[in-house]
Amino acid sequence: MNNYFIAIKLPSDIVASVFSVGAQINEFSKSTIVSYENLHISLKFLGGALSDRQVEEVKSALQSIKSKIFLIQLRGIGAFPSQQFARVIWLGVEESKPLFGLRKQIDAVLPPLSQADVHNFVPHLTLSRIISVFDKLKMARFFKLYKKTDFGVFEVKEF
Repeated sequence: MNNYFIAIKLPSDIVASVFSVGAQINEFSKSTIVSYENLHISLKFLGGALSDRQVEEVKSALQSIKSKIFLIQLRGIGAFPSQQFARVIWLGVEESKPLFGLRKQIDAVLPPLSQADVHNFVPHLTLSRIISVFDKLKMARFFKLYKKTDFGVFEVKEF
């Protein structure tokens, strides 16, 4: 079953640099790395059980949203729920009023379709889902190395 998201796709030059960093995660953990073509910034999680009719309703609702072009800055790497107990390793998105404004518009036209989307919006780019960690020291070094790394800026023209 597919999971459905409303998301921002990344430009290929950003994806290439991010993907090379994400590949290092397998040096300290058994994990599922997000594939090159699936790297994105989620704006809203819609769930996994949408009918064709629901997908069309979502597309139609999103047509009403008007958003200006804005910039997104990618910086730093972290983990959910924490670096010590990492289950998801993510790349950070700097705070952006236009990004939060876009999310607010999406929420206005689409009520939560799943319980998973009721939580606070924390913009990020998922790099990997951790199954198990076999080298905690190497993992700690990885987080320290990339904690404040600048991964680039790009224009958001569509979602």
